[in-house]
Amino acid sequence: MSASKIFILGATGYIGGAVLSEIKRNHPEWKFIALARKDEDIEALEKIGVKGIKGTFLDTDQIEYQSREADVVINAADADDMGLVKAIIKGLKSNNERGIFIQTSGTGLLNNNYNGELRPEDSKIWNDNDINDIANIPPEAHHRDVDLEIFGAHEKGDVDAYIIAPSCIYGVGDGPVKRTSQQIPVMINTSIKQKQAVYVGKGTNVWGNVHINDLVKLYELVLQQALSVREGKTPRPPKFANFYFGTSGEHTWGSIATQLGPLLHKRGKADTPEARSITADEMKWPAVATNSRSVAERSRSLGWNPRAKSVHDTLEEDLDAFLASLK
Repeated sequence: MSASKIFILGATGYIGGAVLSEIKRNHPEWKFIALARKDEDIEALEKIGVKGIKGTFLDTDQIEYQSREADVVINAADADDMGLVKAIIKGLKSNNERGIFIQTSGTGLLNNNYNGELRPEDSKIWNDNDINDIANIPPEAHHRDVDLEIFGAHEKGDVDAYIIAPSCIYGVGDGPVKRTSQQIPVMINTSIKQKQAVYVGKGTNVWGNVHINDLVKLYELVLQQALSVREGKTPRPPKFANFYFGTSGEHTWGSIATQLGPLLHKRGKADTPEARSITADEMKWPAVATNSRSVAERSRSLGWNPRAKSVHDTLEEDLDAFLASLK
């Protein structure tokens, strides 16, 4: 199974950069092209053998052209940019051979109860191997309008589409530019500003999580599945059966803050090792205040076997990486 040309969006970001590094390691003979806004980012891409194209997500003609020329397009950039996704689909649709589109969504799809608490009515665990679960994600959910556009293009046969929805990603990545995540750094940054580790409400709200090193292996497995489908070795999945959660464990945000307190205090970034509660509006990031629970049964059916350290075992490393990024 092979693909001669990969076009990736978000290659200078945390997820996209790590995905690019993983797939390029596994397939050094393939040609990789990536969109980047800055000259220094293009230089960073070209240092690892990736052709950098200067542009933004508003350059839809360029995105459409590169998608048409590619065998596979991986979007690990903005999960909510409808114009970007439509340009990708339009380009892949005009390809001589139906193109493969791997989209990065996120388990923000499942967000509920914006007050830092897990209640019985918030406890549903969504299963990527249950088509009814995936079909019944509310249309107003975060990322959902874009996901539905992609499901529709897949159903019409315009593209072979696959959607990966990572949960809270942790760990230091190995991409060419950005190597730190988003959610845990938001909690760290807010805690530093408050001079104390903080969580929202009761801190009992639960999120799924996944280490970046495990997540990138899921992208490789989904890519291989897509290539197998294209070659007729595997049946083409119907819509909603082409959706994969990137989830390997769970944590409460209160437990992260409790562990973070002494680490911040030790580094002189907090006045006390204790954690305290704040409001969701003070945190200013919905994911840290909500619940999002999922199980990656379909992902595991591909042979995905997450093995990285837990979010608690890598928290100190993530903290130090974030602090280093501020220098």
